[in-house]
Amino acid sequence: QLREAAQVLRLNLFQRLRHLVLPGAAAGIFAGLRLSLIYAWLGTIGAEYFMPSDGGIASLMIGAQQLFRMDQVMAAMVLIGLVGALLGT
Repeated sequence: QLREAAQVLRLNLFQRLRHLVLPGAAAGIFAGLRLSLIYAWLGTIGAEYFMPSDGGIASLMIGAQQLFRMDQVMAAMVLIGLVGALLGT
């Protein structure tokens, strides 16, 4: 149907992309971006948890876990959850 509308309106390729294709694909593009942000955040936390470095949230959580500092562990978990929730909205 979009092809027929483009033929009736005599749109060239650039106008067809700008007025028909991109608005039609915008929902899928933004849904993919949202999912990719969530998976990137999960991958970052998971990679840092398995390969701890000196300056990340997961390494802070691991160090606090080894020292039985449950307040820091819970604060890191809340921070991870809040950032994940913000990326998901």
